[in-house]
Amino acid sequence: MLYPVVENSVFYNPVQVQNRDLSILMIGMYTERRIERLWRVNKKKEVRKLLLNELDMKKKKEGNEDGDTKEKKKETKEDRKARLAQFELDIDAQVELAKKSVDFTKLTLESSKSMPSNGDTNSTTTTSNDCTIHGVSIFEALAASGLRSLRYWKEVPGVRSIIVNDLDPVAIDMARENVGRNGMNDVLVSNDEEDGTSSFALRPHGIRLQAGDATHEMYMSRRPPKLHADQCNPSQLQQKPQYDVIDLDPYGSAAPFIDAAMQSIVNGGLLAITCTDMAALGGSHPETCYGRYGSFPIQRSGYLQELALRILLYHVSIVAGRYGRTIKPVLSVGMAFYIRVFIEVYDDKAGVSVMLFYDTLDKEIVYSHTILILSTSGEQSIIEPWTFVSIC
Repeated sequence: MLYPVVENSVFYNPVQVQNRDLSILMIGMYTERRIERLWRVNKKKEVRKLLLNELDMKKKKEGNEDGDTKEKKKETKEDRKARLAQFELDIDAQVELAKKSVDFTKLTLESSKSMPSNGDTNSTTTTSNDCTIHGVSIFEALAASGLRSLRYWKEVPGVRSIIVNDLDPVAIDMARENVGRNGMNDVLVSNDEEDGTSSFALRPHGIRLQAGDATHEMYMSRRPPKLHADQCNPSQLQQKPQYDVIDLDPYGSAAPFIDAAMQSIVNGGLLAITCTDMAALGGSHPETCYGRYGSFPIQRSGYLQELALRILLYHVSIVAGRYGRTIKPVLSVGMAFYIRVFIEVYDDKAGVSVMLFYDTLDKEIVYSHTILILSTSGEQSIIEPWTFVSIC
């Protein structure tokens, strides 16, 4: 790798090696988990359709449709619920049976090169054997020398496209040189090649380098992948599809990027967020922390990184709720001078409605060294022996 040593230029930070190793592990696990989840959704649809066709054929064969109608009129609500529940159990049983013969690791590897065969590049497709799903698209918002993205391409299975973005053109020039040094010029996608594709097509297979504003790129990538052209308003027609993975690793706070990232991540996508502003999150500047995250930390607490993680997760959950989405923290880590979280994001309006029961006001009981957790729903619980945060 080539990186400059000039002061105030793009730099290589040895402390971030563990950060990158962890990111590769978590995104690799996500790609396989995503393949299994999408395979299950498609398989359930396939099995449901098959079972319904079998029921219809059975009715026709018996020639007893009139009698069957009369019988159903006598069916109670409880009987109907039980019958439908059994139908769902039968579907799940067949899906689980089919799952045993599927190699999801192999499917993940194949997904990076798959293309929908029916011309619809917005959705997953199925073949006669298994579900064929396109690989993940990754957006590295603040890429610097591009080291992280190069490792993603080489080491993470199931990656179809990576956008390497940085505001500084010097960083992108260095990233381009690093691509060449690693013998990866053949996977570079030119800006002309991507601009020439339809906005409703998958991003081209490969790595694209671009110098630009990360928030602008994310705000211009808010179209859900299953939204078709005839369902879009004029503004949505100009949008690019959402990303499967977004990596935010700024120098300082990620707060300015979270709103855009929340809108440009696909349903079920993965957000990887780093914050290095521990002076604010740790309590040295509580007014700055409140301005960025809407929370007050405790000064000189003995659990600085845990508190910082809770504040960040709370803030991300509030941003998600604005758009009818909920978050599922997969891994939260505090190390050295920063915190890093890996979060799956889901469209879940019902889940947003019950966020009230999960968002809490945590208040410090100074003399008893306990935590009083006051839920906004009115419930209380006490945890000993630690003191905790004023309000977050």
